[in-house]
Amino acid sequence: MKPRAGCLPSSSDDLPELPQVRRKREQKVTPAVLHWFKHNYDHTVTLEVKATRHLSIAEKQLQPHQRAALIDSVSLAGLSHKIADTGRRLPFDGFVIKAASAFVVACFTRFGVCYAVPVQLWCGFRVTSAGVPRDASPYTLRVPISS
Repeated sequence: MKPRAGCLPSSSDDLPELPQVRRKREQKVTPAVLHWFKHNYDHTVTLEVKATRHLSIAEKQLQPHQRAALIDSVSLAGLSHKIADTGRRLPFDGFVIKAASAFVVACFTRFGVCYAVPVQLWCGFRVTSAGVPRDASPYTLRVPISS
């Protein structure tokens, strides 16, 4: 898929350090999104979940390092990641993902629905007051969640 104008992927080189912020709303819907993809999507997938109670999620909500990692996971060169050893039991030490599907998942919690947008097409996302997408691509997936 070709990226839309103005939404070109960022490079992961020289990205600034980020503050430690936990997004409680995303934390609540992410398990439901992962469950849906595990049971309804047949390919390797990387996801970045964005959640709101409002009618839109701005393009800038996808941070440059997140966009770069999602784009890398789609490429044949791939993305590798070492999971930090925190002293807890972890499933494994790291992973390499190549040629995956990558989505930004825009969750609208008041409507109990998310829309998975391919990262190459991500330019933010808007819904109507009824929770229906305004500018969805044919590649957008509807992911139901409980609100």
